[in-house]
Amino acid sequence: MALDNLTAYDPERHKQLPVEKDYINYFKLYLVIVAAILSSAFIIFLLSSTLTYFAFKDFELYMSKVFNTPAQTQYKAQHSSGLQSDLNKLNQAATSFVSKPIKTVSAAEKQKLAARKNDLEICKFWTTQYKKDKSASSSMHRDTSCKRANQY
Repeated sequence: MALDNLTAYDPERHKQLPVEKDYINYFKLYLVIVAAILSSAFIIFLLSSTLTYFAFKDFELYMSKVFNTPAQTQYKAQHSSGLQSDLNKLNQAATSFVSKPIKTVSAAEKQKLAARKNDLEICKFWTTQYKKDKSASSSMHRDTSCKRANQY
């Protein structure tokens, strides 16, 4: 009986399902490739920086043994002496700056500064007045007051 079912061909029973076309989503493929490249670059960066760190640390230890000087102490001593000299230079510059006498403005100079300020205000006034009315008298006053203000 089992053999009868195998040999008998029933075309209805063996119909194929409709085949859907396989479309490749190129955007997803692009994202997967970019993610793979970025993650591998990050892993390479981590490994190389770790390797470099330990290599320099070992090199520093080796050099300190060769020259019989502790590397960290020598490095700190260099920096502290350089720092001390920089602090001394800044201190000298600050004391020389403070020790300079402050320039005092005399009464005549104050009067000249006040006159200049007044002349500039008059020049600005006549400039705005000329822009408003465009008259010949405003133009004349503007020219003379601005000439006097720029005289100093």
